[in-house]
Parts: sequence; structure tokens; C-alpha cells
Amino acid sequence: MTTRRHVGIRDVARAAGVSITTVSHALNEKGGVSDETRSRVRQIAAELGYRPDPRGRQLASGRTGLVALTVSMPDGVHALIEEFAHNANLIDAATSSAIARGLALVIVPAGEATIWERLPLDGAIVVDPVPDDPVVREMQQRSAPIVTVGKLPGAAADTRVVDNDYEGGTTSMLDHMIAAGARRIGVVTLGAGESFETDSLAAYRRWCADRAMQPWIHSADDVDWSSPRPWDELESVARTSASSCLDRRDMPDALYCLAEAFAGGVLAECAARGLRVPDDMMVASLSDRGQTARATPPLTTLDLHPRELGTAAAHLLADLVEGTVADPAPVTVPATLVTRASTARAQGSASTART
Repeated sequence: MTTRRHVGIRDVARAAGVSITTVSHALNEKGGVSDETRSRVRQIAAELGYRPDPRGRQLASGRTGLVALTVSMPDGVHALIEEFAHNANLIDAATSSAIARGLALVIVPAGEATIWERLPLDGAIVVDPVPDDPVVREMQQRSAPIVTVGKLPGAAADTRVVDNDYEGGTTSMLDHMIAAGARRIGVVTLGAGESFETDSLAAYRRWCADRAMQPWIHSADDVDWSSPRPWDELESVARTSASSCLDRRDMPDALYCLAEAFAGGVLAECAARGLRVPDDMMVASLSDRGQTARATPPLTTLDLHPRELGTAAAHLLADLVEGTVADPAPVTVPATLVTRASTARAQGSASTART
């Protein structure tokens, strides 16, 4: 079996008839090389199949080439972040994009703040950061670049942001539900204080004010995130919250849930009470854990384009690590409406909502 010989920078220099220094400058966008020479060196390097040695780059730059990604949780909370389809797609895209930029990306489990102290990182991506995020604190102490997917709530930390357009997404969702026959729309929220919630609630309140409607918000803030099985805990709280939500005398005839678990809880409670979805109660979800399309009925939701988020976050972090940008603008990814049966109210159907 014939093995392919590694092509080094000396081979490129020999073929181009120039020095190793000239090849290095030509390939790394450094000065002192004419455009003609730069172009010729690059062409010869491509023809020979030359690939830079990442170890040499790291030694020259003083960087490790290692970056990390985590989905944020408060200190001490342990959760399997990859079980969410949204997170899995985001992580996959971020990993591929980081590799394409010459970086190795390691996934750090949520709630494992002590691990970060042992990793020689050039930077980090933090998804849905919580208030006073422990990972952001750790990376700040190192003066390492941080990219957050979602804004860091109420903090002046020096982070760069990739985020969804929750203003546009919320508005399109509410407009759709009204057009489908909803008379009054309420919002069910976890109350964890993450930016996607605060941004969505702010958009909802503005939408109501523009239409002289009174906002209706039901918050469930009693999730025990220290539970050994936090997602099971969330599902339990979601069902309990849905029950108390439907017991309210001012119950609207449509609910927009800012977490898929709460939308699932509302569907289960409606079925138990004999309420028809969507004729008696419309239900929609902001987030998609990977189950909205399989719910009964399938849930209307927003596509947050997790692969675009992961790709944008990885490229932004790579730019910061390489020092090619000093003050990048925030990156905004759309939140696109996906309509399904849970909001497809039949024309002329009677709602049992109590107003």
C-alpha cells in the first residue's frame, strides 16, 4: 500500500524558488511579499496539496487551538444537553465550523464549572447563558474571548452575541394565532430569566399594547434544577403549571408557551379535561426539543435554525481568537414560524375560553 508523502513548507519553497520565510508570509497574509509572488506561492501550495501544520501555528501564535462549548446552567446543575434536538444540531454545526477554522471544539457538560479551570482554552461558546453565568465568569478571569448564543442577562460582561430575532418571531406567531381565529392570547413562561424569555415577553407586551389588549402571563418558577433528573422535573412542573393555568378564571383561548415542555403539559391537561386543541384552545411553542412535530396534535412552533446559530457562533469565536475582528456586530438569525395542527382552528368553531 502506497502512503501519501506529507508536503511541507520546504517543498513549497523549493518548487516556487523562494525562501521558507516568503512562503510563510505569502500563506499567512503578511507583508513584504508582492501580489504576484503571493498568488504564485498559493497556487503551487494548492497543486502540491500543502496543508499547514496546526501544531506549528499554535506554537507560533501562543494559542492552544482548543475552544469549548456548553449549554448554560447554574452552578451545580447537571443535565444532558445533547438530548435536545436543537442543541444537538447547534453543537454539530459549531464543531464542524470550528474544525474548518483550525480549532478543536470540546463539549463541556452543563453544570461542570470546575472542568473549565483545567482546560487550556483559547475561547468559549456559551448557549443560553443564565444570569451571572459561572462559565462566563471563568472565561472573563482568563481574558479569553466569549461568544454567547443568546444575550447574557443583565450583565456588562465583554461577550459577543449570536441570537435569534425573537421580536420578529414572537410577532409572527401572535399574528398567526389571531388570523387563525384566536380571540385572546396568553403566554406561559418558565421565569428563569434567560434572554430568549425576556425578549419574547417584551415583544408580547408591545404586541398587546399596539392592539390595546391586556397581557396575560402565567409563570412557573418552581423548577428544582438541582434534581438528579432536571428534565423529568421540568416535565412534572410543566403538567402542574398547565393545570393551574387552565384553572384561572381569566383563561384566554390561545396559549403561546416559551418552552416545549409547557406546551406538552397544556396538551396533556386539555386532553384530560376534554378540551379540543385547537378548537377550544390553541397551543403553540417557542422552542422545539425535537418533539413538537410528534405531539398530538403536532405543535406550531418557531424554527430557531440551530445549525445557523452554531455555525455563526463558531466563526465569530474563530475571528476573535485569531484577532481578525476587534469589535464585531451582533449576529442575528431569524426565528421562522412553522404552522401545524395545534393552531389550525376550524372556521366557525366555538371556543370555550373564559374571558
